Amino acid sequence: MDRGYMDFARLILIANAGAFFVTRAKSNLQFTRHYPMPVDRFAGLCSDHVGKPSLAK
Repeated sequence: MDRGYMDFARLILIANAGAFFVTRAKSNLQFTRHYPMPVDRFAGLCSDHVGKPSLAK
């Protein structure tokens, strides 16, 4: 997925279909964290959080 363009309407269709996806967000994405997930640092991950985009201010 191109991080310069995020089609949230398409992402919600994917989620509502029962699928899941992983994306890396741009540094300025505003989102609300719901809960953290365990991370295997040896796999190269820094963090893993479940959340959703916040409304733009």
